[in-house]
Amino acid sequence: MANERTFIGLTRVKRFDNGGSIIKLGIKVEDLKPHINEGGWVNLIITKKKEAKGDDKDYYTYVDEYKPKIYEQAQPEQHKEEVVERTEEEDKTLEDIPF
Repeated sequence: MANERTFIGLTRVKRFDNGGSIIKLGIKVEDLKPHINEGGWVNLIITKKKEAKGDDKDYYTYVDEYKPKIYEQAQPEQHKEEVVERTEEEDKTLEDIPF
């Protein structure tokens, strides 16, 4: 897997006096169009920088290029009945069970 990422948009953090915060993301529609998947979605990842400075530029956004492998439909396993014979001792033990 290549480590090349397609960085996209402008990501900023707005911090409030009460300790809360929001992450604001701005992306141009033209920048998204090349990344639309078969389902019509664009998957993005917003992550915090490793060396965050505590300012409004601590996060960045990139396109999630992950594509799951397509598996062939698994055929259900056929159940095989297995005959198990019990010994007389096992039969007696099973008869002693109160339920």
